Formats: sequence, structure tokens, C-alpha cells
Amino acid sequence: MKKETATQPRTRKRQLDVLETKPTDAMKEIAQMVYTLNKQFNAAKLKHDKLRKELHAKMKEHGVTHLDLSVVLEGITIPLVADLVTPMGQAVDSRKLQTLVPMDKFLEMATVSQKAVTDVVGGAILNQVLVSVTGTEAVNVKAAS
Repeated sequence: MKKETATQPRTRKRQLDVLETKPTDAMKEIAQMVYTLNKQFNAAKLKHDKLRKELHAKMKEHGVTHLDLSVVLEGITIPLVADLVTPMGQAVDSRKLQTLVPMDKFLEMATVSQKAVTDVVGGAILNQVLVSVTGTEAVNVKAAS
């Protein structure tokens, strides 16, 4: 089932002062190319994301975690590897942080990012409140080295 998305027109809250400009032919051509390439990029990104999800599902369905393959692109054979990967990282445990620092300092770190914690209360506190987090599993396809 395709997800419906709503688009709303963008409105300006204030009128911008626009000077009368006379773009050169080169500027028009570049602006058109930027717009065209951006549209192509967005369409390709949507297709890429869909195919990546499809490959992920097929690999999971068949119990495959690693693929070695080669493809021919424009007459050149390129070895590829595809791996199911689950990214690992760190995040701040905000509840634990709240017990370790004064409330005024805690509120200064509204985003509770690692940088905000380090900037406001230092790296020693950051090390006490970091927790491991597991990202969403995805498939990673790249040229083999």
C-alpha cells in the first residue's frame, strides 16, 4: 500500500526585498541544470531507497547476511559486496544525566546531545551517561576492495 503524503504550499511570513536582477544566459543555464539534476537526484534517491529495502527483505527471507557478486556497468566488471549491518552507536541516558547534574545545567542541554553534555558539564559526566544504542538493520552495498 502506497503511503499518501500531503504537500502544503510554502508561504513567506514577511515580504522579501527583491532587487531587479538581470540574470545572464550562463546563470539561467546553471540554475536550470541545478533544478533538473535535483529532480533527477530526488527520483533516483526514492528508487534507491525502495530497492535497498527490497534487497534487505530478500536477504532476510533467504537467511543471507553476506553476498559477493560482480556486475558489468558500461563494459567494466565491478565486484560488489552486500552485507546486512546493524549500526551501533552511543546515546546519552537523559534520566541518568538528570540525576548527576544540577537542574539549571540539565536544562541548558535541551537537545541532550553528546556535544551539549560535553560543552555544559564536561566529558567526565558524558562518559557516565553514554549508553549503547542499536540502529535499524539495513543492507550496505559497495564496491569490493
